[in-house]
Amino acid sequence: MSNIFQISKELLDVFEQIEENDGELTEELEAKLTVSQSDFKFKVKSLGDGIKYLKSEIDAINKEVTRLKALKESKTKTIDRLEKIIIWAVDMFGESTKSGGKFIDFGTGKVNVRNTEKVEVEKDVIDAAINNVFSYVNMLNYTRQLDDCDGIDCKELINGLNEGDTPVVITEDELYNLQASLTFDVNLKDLLYGEGFEFIRHFIKFVQVYKATNSITKTALKRAIEDNNADLHNIARVVQNKTVTIK
Repeated sequence: MSNIFQISKELLDVFEQIEENDGELTEELEAKLTVSQSDFKFKVKSLGDGIKYLKSEIDAINKEVTRLKALKESKTKTIDRLEKIIIWAVDMFGESTKSGGKFIDFGTGKVNVRNTEKVEVEKDVIDAAINNVFSYVNMLNYTRQLDDCDGIDCKELINGLNEGDTPVVITEDELYNLQASLTFDVNLKDLLYGEGFEFIRHFIKFVQVYKATNSITKTALKRAIEDNNADLHNIARVVQNKTVTIK
């Protein structure tokens, strides 16, 4: 008696051809799969067995992906630890470069350690600030204070951030350098025929459920700190870093 993996060679060949066609059924392949009254039990069972077989392959693939992901993370952590050892060793015993870095040349290869900068971001503070901004604006809308205002006073808003579910300490510079991505569902009639075009007013009025997420990049924050001299110490800072190049 056949089990779920014992599929007729003819149908197995059809499945393989469908896979080779990226899942597309040609007329010829569809004809081979056509179920007639005389053989419908056999073919339906075989097709069901084929689906089970393919699902078992997907399960095996998912397990392998999980295994490889864990293996990748483990090897990445090992590399990080080894690089820290190299950085310490080259800093201690390596030769200096003109740019202030260090290197070791061992004939068949070379290891360079150079000084770089990276941006450390306080993601929890940024996320809390963004969520509290919209909670505060929702409160203004609920109390009808939003209807008559042309804009929100920045200092008042910063004070309002501390009244949310997660109090946030943030400066005016930091507030102005935050950026959020908004995803929401909206009825097109409400969008097209709303009164006026003041976005924030109608956004709050019509959108019942939305999600605001942080979309600011480290590059933008670094530019704001270095080029615009913005004080963003609560949400981001530029720190010295060392990177390793192995040749």
